[in-house]
Amino acid sequence: MFCSVRASGKMKVLLRGEIGNGGRMRRRLLLHRLLGLPAPGTTTVTVHADLEIQMRDGVVLHADRLVPDGQVDAPVLLMRSPYGRRQPWRSLYGRTFAAYGLQVVVASCRGTGDTGGRLRPFDERDDGVDTVAWLRGQPWYSGRLVLMAPSYLGMAAWALVDAVPPAELLAVVAILTSSRLARSVFDGGALSLQWLDWSALIADQQTRGPGVRALASRALRGRRLARAQRHLPLSESDRVAAGRTLPWWQQWLAHPDPDDAFWHDRDWSDVVARLRAPVVMITSWHDLFLPWQLADWVQLPADTTRRLVIAPWVHQDPRLLRLYMREAVDWIQAHVHGDVRDLPGGPVHFHVGGADQWRDAPSWPPPHTVDRRWYLQPGGGLDVAEPPPASPSRYRYDPAEPTPAVGGPLALANPRKSQRSVEARDDVLVFTSAPFAMPLEVVGAPRATIHLRSDVEHTDVVVRLCDVDSRGRSRNVCDGLRRVHLPDLPSHPDGVRTVEVDLWPTAHTFARGHRLRVQVASAAFPRYARNPGTGEPPATATRLVAADHEVHHTPGHPSCIVLPTAGTVASASQ
Repeated sequence: MFCSVRASGKMKVLLRGEIGNGGRMRRRLLLHRLLGLPAPGTTTVTVHADLEIQMRDGVVLHADRLVPDGQVDAPVLLMRSPYGRRQPWRSLYGRTFAAYGLQVVVASCRGTGDTGGRLRPFDERDDGVDTVAWLRGQPWYSGRLVLMAPSYLGMAAWALVDAVPPAELLAVVAILTSSRLARSVFDGGALSLQWLDWSALIADQQTRGPGVRALASRALRGRRLARAQRHLPLSESDRVAAGRTLPWWQQWLAHPDPDDAFWHDRDWSDVVARLRAPVVMITSWHDLFLPWQLADWVQLPADTTRRLVIAPWVHQDPRLLRLYMREAVDWIQAHVHGDVRDLPGGPVHFHVGGADQWRDAPSWPPPHTVDRRWYLQPGGGLDVAEPPPASPSRYRYDPAEPTPAVGGPLALANPRKSQRSVEARDDVLVFTSAPFAMPLEVVGAPRATIHLRSDVEHTDVVVRLCDVDSRGRSRNVCDGLRRVHLPDLPSHPDGVRTVEVDLWPTAHTFARGHRLRVQVASAAFPRYARNPGTGEPPATATRLVAADHEVHHTPGHPSCIVLPTAGTVASASQ
């Protein structure tokens, strides 16, 4: 049923549901069962729509408040969203958590949906602080607050967390996100083109409206995106992908150094180290923001009540939704309502690929791992023994035909894919171990040292770890990229430079009879924008230069990958 009230001088709408409507109630209970959630306390929720929140510069943002039946002074769960407040967000998050005894406030970020101002991605600090001040001035706010948010919404929550008095912040649920989300734009120094897709989505929302309609345009946007990813200069790729110039995209391209002040001002990691509220973090081995969320976890105070869950899927996998909704409900029930019956045990709970097992650990990184070096060998071998004297392995990279990234951390799709087509290319070097007599378990963040000589000064170095099964099928496990200006790196008298590459964290068991494989290449396209090889600014570069590379593997230049290996099996692998 619908009724009306007056708020902020304007007519607002209240949506009453679902008592008296058996069909809606059954659908609501079915959603809870599909998500694996416990029975809710109520299915009757009142929605106060289009509340006005005035920012310090006079811009008015809008919010919806969802109130469980008869609980007008319940604790508040706050979410700030760039994706609108209506479906599916209000139903999935708002009504779901209201059913567990929380008032849920879903506020729109500046320049999105029906709010005022111009969109400023990552610049969420001031608006977040003003939203907290508004919230604390409401008569229905009882001084008890929960922050629960996925992805970009989670970063927006980190931006405001220190504006909440510690006594009022009851719990934090950080899902597939990080306080330093902005650093993922130039991961390893190379532009992540997945943010071009995100930018096109946001632009579509501004044209079509947020929610389902913008999501439905994904197929059309995908065709535009494929053209935009290859377009040069990158300063025009937003117009190809979205049909217009996007101010934030231009701003990002103007600051290609991930360590400069522009990105530092969009990094909220300093507040993580001061957090006192109980926090649960949920991420995944193939999530877009994994390394930075794990960095947040490590930065939390040691005496903070905390839990870390690492799943095996990609950012938008429905299985992740089910997992993180249950973890969020359990955490909130325990730390807000004092119901610890269903609270999972163990501070760290993670999935191990290859073995398809879940493990618990007291900390991250887990204790009792041993770094083991696997050296690239002449002829494409990979071994724990240092390499003998030999000629380098060579490949030619042409950015006009960039080496593709197949699988890996994506928003959608299968993250672990056959590498057959990639490894057949002339611009990819492949190094493979002998089969294992016993399983080898890698848990942590691998890193690689590549001794490189090149006829260009500017290049990318991509290192990928793969699992080759007993039938010879190779699938990616994790990888890393580093964009380098070679003259800046340590040099040997023969002109060889040492390139250090950090790979993404992983937990993976290489089964008996399987083999390790390491790929070395100079692109992972279109996950990352290709390096043109000229040193020109990324925004304006149009000229592409092919390069000849040498990877050295000798006693004087021992290129290797370092694998954090579980101590119980480290000595058993051959």
